[in-house]
Amino acid sequence: MKKKIIIFVGIIMLLASVMTLAACSQWGAPYSQLAEEDGYSVKVHFDSNGGMFAGSPTGIKVVDVYSTESGSDAGNGQKSVSILAPNDEKRGNRAMEVSNDGYFLAGWYKERAPRVDENGNALDAWGELTSVSGRDQAYTYAGKWDFANDKLTVDPNKTYADDEYALTLYAAWIPFFEFEVYEKNGDSFVKLDALSVTGLEYKSPEWVGENAVQISMNSMPKRQGYTLVGAYTDAEMTTEMKGTFDYKTQINYEKGIATQPKIAIYTVWEEGNRYNIYTAKQFMDNADVNGIYEIHADLDFSAISYWPPVLSKGTFQGKIIGNGHKFSNITATQADADNSIYCGLFGRLAEKAEISDITFENVNFTIRGSRKPDFNYGLLAGAITDEAKLENVSISGNLIVSSDFNLSSSCEIGLLCATGNTHGIDISGINCIKDKEESTLVITVNEDGKVEVSAPIA
Repeated sequence: MKKKIIIFVGIIMLLASVMTLAACSQWGAPYSQLAEEDGYSVKVHFDSNGGMFAGSPTGIKVVDVYSTESGSDAGNGQKSVSILAPNDEKRGNRAMEVSNDGYFLAGWYKERAPRVDENGNALDAWGELTSVSGRDQAYTYAGKWDFANDKLTVDPNKTYADDEYALTLYAAWIPFFEFEVYEKNGDSFVKLDALSVTGLEYKSPEWVGENAVQISMNSMPKRQGYTLVGAYTDAEMTTEMKGTFDYKTQINYEKGIATQPKIAIYTVWEEGNRYNIYTAKQFMDNADVNGIYEIHADLDFSAISYWPPVLSKGTFQGKIIGNGHKFSNITATQADADNSIYCGLFGRLAEKAEISDITFENVNFTIRGSRKPDFNYGLLAGAITDEAKLENVSISGNLIVSSDFNLSSSCEIGLLCATGNTHGIDISGINCIKDKEESTLVITVNEDGKVEVSAPIA
């Protein structure tokens, strides 16, 4: 049985690949000794070409030595020898992966030549002039080796010098595809970000599964506070990117180079984080003042004893697209220690806020003892700006004043909102009541829905 021999001389590592792969090692023997003592007379060099073999120092050369005795007859006195790739599992624990940071392996090739343009100017791996990019000159390749079908044909009687190889195979490296993301801005596009994808595939953003709440960005970089509306392969935005894109078509395997290593993606975004909402829990779990909520079902909050504080005391500038659905049986409370200036289902509906085609039914919001002057309370919001858009919105329920309400603090209270524009929303279904019948507070509501809370007159 032939031995598998590893030779390490200076920067040279020899991996003996034979029909049987025994785990026997010998260090320091010259190539000629291998042929003389063990019959390994054919040497194949794997040039990592800037890469690195796993577990080995940079610059290590991997050389296989083969015996032609077990090779097949190729005619004319020649022998054919099958070659194993460095990472072939048949090597067992001596298999070696080769890698190069920022690149993937296109294959192993018999020939290489410096890469140049039609004028003979040096080009880098991205096909750009090295004089412009500052990167090293790359190669083009020929003779891609097919380890499954190709065989090395040699003269079994030929004697090779110690530094001579029957075959050298070069690793061809292609830089990770760089996706340049552009955003639609009026009639033009603005570059947002560059994305390097480690591999041959790009997976486009998608709403994963039925009733998906939020879009999965997959290979696309996220933008804080924005949601992707669409991504396209062309500036005219006629071809939308959907599913998984295999960019093997962008590789010229005959030459071992990428024909288009930088790929533009043209995108349209909307401000805010978009959510598809089907349940009350989904809405609660994704409470966000920048949220864009598309509602796909009636939501009953009766099993939830609170309302998200980020909404009840925050400045909402997102969207709720109700699609004719309703939020019902909401319970919310303004806590004693809460020093927010604006409180309601939403603290404040800001200039960019949009709420449409939705009913808020049986909302109960309790105002407790305040700790800071100049509070603003309303069942829908503490304040609603003129620029906010509210269309086809209705609300009913109770604004509840706790018996421990602090009259020493100045505040504004309104059935719908304390300050701002009511946008014509009907307030007839809203009441302002005390939390306890025995409470001595006096509550007065005028025809405009403004509320005054006072102590009883002696």
